[in-house]
Amino acid sequence: MSGSLYSYDPFKGEVVTRKNLILPMVTPGFRPLAIIVQLTRNAMLDVLGGIISVPLKQRD
Repeated sequence: MSGSLYSYDPFKGEVVTRKNLILPMVTPGFRPLAIIVQLTRNAMLDVLGGIISVPLKQRD
């Protein structure tokens, strides 16, 4: 059976297939990582927006 957590080994019996554990272990981390990236991006834009807009206002 393809995609099963266990595979059958004639000598060991049912064995956990590690390659089928990678995606379920990585997937739950995507949403928290996306939130951290979004917060970092917004904070960076706030800081850089303040730095860039100050010289533009002083030119007038």
